[in-house]
Amino acid sequence: VRDLPEAAFRQGWEVVPPPGLTPDVAETQKLRLESKLWDLLWTQDRQNKLVEAICWGRRDGRGALWLGLDDRGEQSQPLRPDLVRRFPFLDVLESDEFSAETYYSDPLGPNFGEPATWRVTRTGGVASDTSEVHSSRMILFGSGIPTSRARRNENEWRSCPVLHGPFDMFRNLDI
Repeated sequence: VRDLPEAAFRQGWEVVPPPGLTPDVAETQKLRLESKLWDLLWTQDRQNKLVEAICWGRRDGRGALWLGLDDRGEQSQPLRPDLVRRFPFLDVLESDEFSAETYYSDPLGPNFGEPATWRVTRTGGVASDTSEVHSSRMILFGSGIPTSRARRNENEWRSCPVLHGPFDMFRNLDI
């Protein structure tokens, strides 16, 4: 569950601009994106949180990072990247800490039937908080195992965990 995410970041990463750009525009976009990503994500604490969220996704079929970006809007509204002023927090969410609240209902839209907002419940010590968070403000991680939309819907938008295969084998052998 943990080895693959840790290995994925061992040698770093590279931003690849979309095809069709002139070389100078592509290089400018690449440098701008890498700079912003470095500022947003790549302190050691935030990199550890990224690996942790990926591990929850692999183990439970769903994990997430809540990007606490301040764009002067409510967390329940779509993120407006052009208005982001600061990035005060990044929170790792386990699968039991968030559930689908509302869904995209436009049958011609690219996200039809997918969660539009999530109900996030966080606890820490004696404090707790429940918030509605738009899907554009979260990065979701699954297990990487292909799971049908119907199965994910039945399973609270979780994909099949990586441990599901070995579990089935042991169960079939009555172990």
